[in-house]
Amino acid sequence: MQPFHESIGIAPIASTGQDVSGTMELVVDEHHLNTFGGLHGGVIATILDSAMGRAVRAGLDEGQFPVTVQMTITYLAKAQRGDLLQARPEIRRRGATLVLVEADLVRPADGEEIAHAIATFTVGTSR
Repeated sequence: MQPFHESIGIAPIASTGQDVSGTMELVVDEHHLNTFGGLHGGVIATILDSAMGRAVRAGLDEGQFPVTVQMTITYLAKAQRGDLLQARPEIRRRGATLVLVEADLVRPADGEEIAHAIATFTVGTSR
């Protein structure tokens, strides 16, 4: 896990004993909220981007890594303090250097979809 993810509370769902490729979760806490008491859009973008990047990375060779080149998010519903959320990515198309991914941010307690994202990643290589 990356220190950045740890610092804001994002964790792979595998940490709860489930094995779901790319899925990440977050329990919304006070420091995730915007001025109006809802989950900040930047946190939503971060968890979606992280889950999609993790899903892309799962299919790469050693020394390769995903880099987000474009991401669009549609915000659909409010999330608030105490909500458990899961970002569930799905690879739509994997090319030689570009990968198209979609993800939903869902509140499992009631199935409410909080946001939907679609992104394109390029595949980088270590030097």
